[in-house]
Amino acid sequence: MNSKKAITLFSILSIAVIAAMVAFTYTVDPLCYFRCGNVSAERKNLNLYYRNLQRMLLYPDTELLVLGSSRGESLPLAFLGEEYGQKALNLSVGGADIHAKEAFLRFALKHLHLKKVIWIADYFELIDENKSDKVTMTPALRDLAFQESAPKTITGLRALPTLIEHNTIEAAFALLRGKKTNWPPDRGENAGLDLARCRQSIDKAKLSETKLLKEVGMIYDGYAGRILVPEQNPHSVAKMRDMARNLAARGIDLVIIVPAYHPEFMRRLKAERPQIFARHETWVKQLAGLAGPQTEIRDFFLDSRFSSEPALYWTDGVHFNCAAAAEMLRRQ
Repeated sequence: MNSKKAITLFSILSIAVIAAMVAFTYTVDPLCYFRCGNVSAERKNLNLYYRNLQRMLLYPDTELLVLGSSRGESLPLAFLGEEYGQKALNLSVGGADIHAKEAFLRFALKHLHLKKVIWIADYFELIDENKSDKVTMTPALRDLAFQESAPKTITGLRALPTLIEHNTIEAAFALLRGKKTNWPPDRGENAGLDLARCRQSIDKAKLSETKLLKEVGMIYDGYAGRILVPEQNPHSVAKMRDMARNLAARGIDLVIIVPAYHPEFMRRLKAERPQIFARHETWVKQLAGLAGPQTEIRDFFLDSRFSSEPALYWTDGVHFNCAAAAEMLRRQ
C-alpha cells in the first residue's frame, strides 16, 4: 500500500471513529446539551443544574426553596424543614450564578406553591465571567435564564465541540454504567441531615487548625486571584432586585443570607486586595437596600461569631460547614 492510500484510509477511519463518537455522545447526551429542550423527571443525566429542574417536578409539595452555590450545599436540609415547618428543597449547586438561580426560580414559580425562598448570596454570582456552561448550553435552562439571549443556533454551535470532549464521553459511559447517577434525585445536598448528624459529621472530620489554614491558603490563590477579580455586572444587581420585588408581589418571603469568609481569608483579602474587599462592602450595602416587609437580609459578612473558633465552622477559606449554616438559617 502506497503512502497516498495509507493516508486516505487513515483519514476515512478517523472520520468514521469521530462520527461514531459524535453519534454515541449525542444519543446518550449525558449533560443534556442537545436533547433536553423540555424538562422530563424521568430522563437520567449528569447535569446537576438540569437535575434541579427535575427535583421540582419530583417534589411538587415543596414550600421552601434554597438557592445557593457550593456554599449552600453544606446546609442541613432536614433541620431546615423542621425549623420552618415546611417541605424544603435545596437547589444549591457548585458555581451557581445569578442566571442559574434565576432559571431555577422561574421554573419553581411555575411548578411549586412557594412560601419562602432562602438565597445564599455570593459576590461572584453577579460576575458575568462566572456563567456556567451547564446553563448557557442546556436548552431548558438557557431558555429560562436568558429570555433575551443570542440566537439558539449560535449557542447550539458552541455546544458541538463537547460531543468529542473526553469529559462528555466519560460522562456518557458513566451514565450507561449507572455510576454517579443517584437516581432519582433527592431533595438536594444533605437532604436528610439534621443537627445531630451534622455534629457527628464535624466530629468525624476532625479538621485541625493547621490543616484548615492550609485549605484556606489553597483556595485563596484561585478564588481571590481569579474568580473575584472581575467587577459585578450592574444589570445583574438590578436583576436580583427585580426578582426580590417579584417574590414580594407574589406574597413569597425571601431571606437573603450574606455569609462571611474564613477570618484568615478575610484578613488576606482586605490586606492584599483592598479593591475587591471594598467592592464586597458595596455589594453588601446594595443587598441591604433590598430589605422590605417580605425580604429579610441576614448579613454575616463582618459577623465575628464564626471567627473565634474557625475549625468549628469552616472547611476552607470560603466554604462553611453545616453547623455554621444552621446558625445562619435558624428562625429569627
